[in-house]
Amino acid sequence: MERLYPFLWSGELDGLPAASISCASNQGMQRFALEGICKWVFGFGMKWVGGLAVHATDLDRAKAEARELGMRLGREALRDSEGRRKFPSEQERYRAYLDAPWGPLEPYLLNLTDGTFSVEGSLLTRAFRTFRDPEARKLLGRALEDLRRCLELYHEGKREEACRFLVEAGALWTHATWKEFLEEDVIGTKIPEAYRPLDKAKVDGP
Repeated sequence: MERLYPFLWSGELDGLPAASISCASNQGMQRFALEGICKWVFGFGMKWVGGLAVHATDLDRAKAEARELGMRLGREALRDSEGRRKFPSEQERYRAYLDAPWGPLEPYLLNLTDGTFSVEGSLLTRAFRTFRDPEARKLLGRALEDLRRCLELYHEGKREEACRFLVEAGALWTHATWKEFLEEDVIGTKIPEAYRPLDKAKVDGP
């Protein structure tokens, strides 16, 4: 199933420590590989401990860095064995990845705005004109408010603050599209509790 959705729906991997080493010995692409793995790890809600993008040219230097990364991952794994430390909110998960090899802010904005980085050109604006389910439209209205504030902050260069509103906008959009397209016609059930829960996505603070 696309992106192994059952893991997303269960929340089973939320907070699981993860690290990655990408090594190339020919033309490269180790950085692209690391970015792709980091994106995958983010999607499942795992905790990004760190990663290395290495070319065989730098193998001797990378061995020491890999050892240090392994030690960090080992310490996190020991902590995890004592009890999983899940992200307290989606806000925290997004913030934790802002400076990771793959960060969620720009890609998610690119997706929600359909490449325009504007409210007017966004999927949400078009959906508000076409969605028929009353509950879905109510969720969309709230999502549009969050998206508008998110883009204002983003264009001001306030990436961390923008993330707060992106998280809620994305969760509301997820619930709206589920209600409009999936709940009765495709999946046949309500959205799973662990999948983009609105209470964990709520904007924290003023």
